[in-house]
Amino acid sequence: MTDIDVAIIGLGLAGSSTAWALARRGRSVAAFEMYAPGHRNGSSHGRSRIFRRAYPDPLYVELTGRAGELWRELEIASEESLLTLTGGLDHGSQPEIDLIAALLKADGVPTELLGSAEAAERWPGMVSEGPVVFHPEAGVLDPDRATAAMARLAVELGAHLAHETPVTAIEPLDQCVRIRTAEREWTAGTVVVAAGGWAGPLLSGLVTLPAVVPLLGDGHESGSYVHDGRMLMQTSYG
Repeated sequence: MTDIDVAIIGLGLAGSSTAWALARRGRSVAAFEMYAPGHRNGSSHGRSRIFRRAYPDPLYVELTGRAGELWRELEIASEESLLTLTGGLDHGSQPEIDLIAALLKADGVPTELLGSAEAAERWPGMVSEGPVVFHPEAGVLDPDRATAAMARLAVELGAHLAHETPVTAIEPLDQCVRIRTAEREWTAGTVVVAAGGWAGPLLSGLVTLPAVVPLLGDGHESGSYVHDGRMLMQTSYG
């Protein structure tokens, strides 16, 4: 017999979304976060993260489409405005931009493919040495509000959320898993570790994690472009 169906360690975007999703399915959930709500020690803080559909990989185009639907679903459930679509510009080498445009069109995303001169005329000040693809389904997500909204909805559905409660140990048992905090022990059928950079020490000796390899760059840079008071997401492929 376990205390809960699922224990979640970490309450950033990944942990909070897991708590909400499981609580919606009727599972009993307890989630633990070592810091206070809205902390700045992880990767889920701040007021903006880029959201875009344009990728040179059909899987990513498909997944971002589903993600957009789910963000809108969260907005309705929470009565919060979380995702602001501004449109996005991607530019760079001909083969890569042609591929991105083709994949967007194949997924039903409205897409415009322009030459560099035409793009410069339409968006003065933007410089591109190759073609430019525009799609309207890009913008910014508010991670602070999204995390708080999912945590609140999970609690409303019966989830137990404990902030400033570090998990000190994870112990697999025959039929369940025991986790320890300073206050008590919990047993769960499943443990989800969404602890980001703190996952390594928690999972040491339990799971072999892949080596973390620092990347100097993945061939593209993202930012924003403002014209006539309107902001567009911009990604340049080298």
